[in-house]
Amino acid sequence: MPDISLLQREYEVVEEESRVPGLVLTVSVTLLLITVGAWASLHFFDKFYVQQAQEIKQKIEDLKIKEAGEALDQLKIFSNKAEVLSGLRGAHTSAATLLQKVEKSTHPLVGFDSGNFKVADGGAELKGSAPSALILARQVEIYTEDKNISEFKVSGLGYGTEHSVLFSASLKFWQ
Repeated sequence: MPDISLLQREYEVVEEESRVPGLVLTVSVTLLLITVGAWASLHFFDKFYVQQAQEIKQKIEDLKIKEAGEALDQLKIFSNKAEVLSGLRGAHTSAATLLQKVEKSTHPLVGFDSGNFKVADGGAELKGSAPSALILARQVEIYTEDKNISEFKVSGLGYGTEHSVLFSASLKFWQ
């Protein structure tokens, strides 16, 4: 009778030989599944992050356009303010010149209470008083002799306190 123990040993060897390829196949399939899973995960994550990066880039571009629009609005406001200030500066210079001309053509004893200056026209509407009619007459002579005044008109004569004479003067200066 054959030795049974010997057959079992052969059977075990065959079984051991058949386990190695199965084990290698299992490990290979597992590694393949892990690799494919990792590749698929990385592929989807890559698409997700690329999409998010594009959205962020678009938001940044929109933000730059929005900031540029705001900066343009502020620049327009600043430009308008600068234009107004430039006009005021020019008018102030003209007004200062006009006041100097009025000062040069005014008798020292004549005073003005109020006035409207027309800087663009180079004229002035003044209301004032002179201590006497003689001083007012001298003021009219100064207006006549002044080469800076192209035309003048004295009107609204009246009496003030302590013998003073009230008057209105309309002056037009050469420009």
